[in-house]
Amino acid sequence: MTELREQVAPEDIASIEVVTFHLAWHEIGGGQGDAAQKWDPQTRETADHSMPWLMAVALRDGTVSPASFTSELIADADLRKLMSRIQVRQDPALTVRHRQHREFPAEITVTLSDGSMRHLAATHAPGQGGTMSREQLNTKFDSMATTVLYAEQAHSLRDQLWGLEQASNLSGVAALLRAFRA
Repeated sequence: MTELREQVAPEDIASIEVVTFHLAWHEIGGGQGDAAQKWDPQTRETADHSMPWLMAVALRDGTVSPASFTSELIADADLRKLMSRIQVRQDPALTVRHRQHREFPAEITVTLSDGSMRHLAATHAPGQGGTMSREQLNTKFDSMATTVLYAEQAHSLRDQLWGLEQASNLSGVAALLRAFRA
């Protein structure tokens, strides 16, 4: 969705069809007979397990972070409109790829309001299969850690974790893990 976001504006999208492997469809794409809940999440927990909601947030905001899960954003009318244009289905061939090759495949077809189409495909979502760069991991870590630590502490913890294999002891890491801000 972040790649698509660079190509089109959400308001120009007529529809998005997502074809993916069974487990993704089953768990977060409405494949358990729970499509109504996936397209109408009411809580952080239901939004966190809703492919259409996660896709809509990523497309509109460029990222999904802990700050994305406020009650206001979960109920946001513009996100709901975008979600209503998303369809998810499974493809047995993608399920085979997932099982045999440890891929997390998805094929996405976007139809724009003018009738033109965009096709995207991925074998791994960011963070799966080692697909995030160190910079992306640092950004994600910082966005999450600074919700409970001051920025300086979060950066120090991040740097210590990167050097964990060379550490002679874990006292510095342990001290930072106890340093939650009030």
